[in-house]
Amino acid sequence: MLNHSADRTARFQRVLIVSLIGWKVAGVVGGVVAMLAMSGPSSLLTYAVAHAWERFRDAPWRIAIQRGIAPVTVGLILASGYVLTRTVDQSWSAYAITGATLTVSADNKSREYGDANPTFTATITGFQNSETLATSGVTGSAACSSAATATSSVAGSPYPIT
Repeated sequence: MLNHSADRTARFQRVLIVSLIGWKVAGVVGGVVAMLAMSGPSSLLTYAVAHAWERFRDAPWRIAIQRGIAPVTVGLILASGYVLTRTVDQSWSAYAITGATLTVSADNKSREYGDANPTFTATITGFQNSETLATSGVTGSAACSSAATATSSVAGSPYPIT
């Protein structure tokens, strides 16, 4: 039953894509023509069946069909409601919005022997949707350090910045 639901979603997306292509090719008129091409045949068929159905309003066969279809319709509606409530994920994880994974990389720095360590900086990457550190709402800053001191041995270099 879940595949049926996914199939109906895919059909809607196809209608949307076709109308957008029509709009892109020929503007509003193209979009309208594309929508009529997708929905016109089924709409005309629905109109014809409804018109014929009304024409035979008092026919005994129509009354018999309506009496037979009514319980089936109620059953289908109840079954659909049951299936929908059973397939809906009601856990908190279904409503969770996961954040992007950000990566903090220390920028390379250098200094002469005997000088104090320079100010360490870092680059933060992984922002989504054209966000930056300034627009993302991320608070705080990266704290970088190194085991190197002004008198650390040159032989131990390069010292990692963490």
